Amino acid sequence: MGNLFSLSSNFFSEASFSRIVLFALMMIFIISERATGQISPGDLSSSHAQLEGMSNCTQCHTLGKTISSERCLACHTEIRSRLDGKSGMHGRNKYDQCIDCHKEHHGRD
Repeated sequence: MGNLFSLSSNFFSEASFSRIVLFALMMIFIISERATGQISPGDLSSSHAQLEGMSNCTQCHTLGKTISSERCLACHTEIRSRLDGKSGMHGRNKYDQCIDCHKEHHGRD
């Protein structure tokens, strides 16, 4: 009985072996592209560009949860003071979550 993976084996012809290798390489490429999208789904806006990078994700994101406005307001203190003082656009209107209006990971603006 010959080597199972030998090109001269009856199990694999040279053409089918090449197709299998090509298919495997394509799958690796597709999976890696999707995995990259899960790690970083896109560039942040210009005003948040300093937060890009794997080590900064948790400054905005809580693992396993959506982004909390509390995380936004920890940095955007001027907006927090307007909300607390009920002044300005954010303070006069009812806004539930910052991400309802302010979207990220859609590239530079």
